[in-house]
Amino acid sequence: MAKLLWGWTIPLGLLLARMGYDEVRAADSAQPELTATLLLTCGLLSALLGLTGMTGVLAWIPRPGRTHRLCTAPNRDAAAQSR
Repeated sequence: MAKLLWGWTIPLGLLLARMGYDEVRAADSAQPELTATLLLTCGLLSALLGLTGMTGVLAWIPRPGRTHRLCTAPNRDAAAQSR
């Protein structure tokens, strides 16, 4: 499931980047520089994020909906040293 999510992030980012390239070519909008810059930057960064997620580098990020318990047990080494 996680690989599928990361896998769809790559084409989505490339689609955003392609929309940015089309915006540069059209140049009919009111602010083509800002729009194209945002689309290109967000598209390429999200594709890079998807690629790094596919390789497993971002495995430390917890999945949405999962809760992680924090260790609340006292440190046994500190208790042993105080005796």
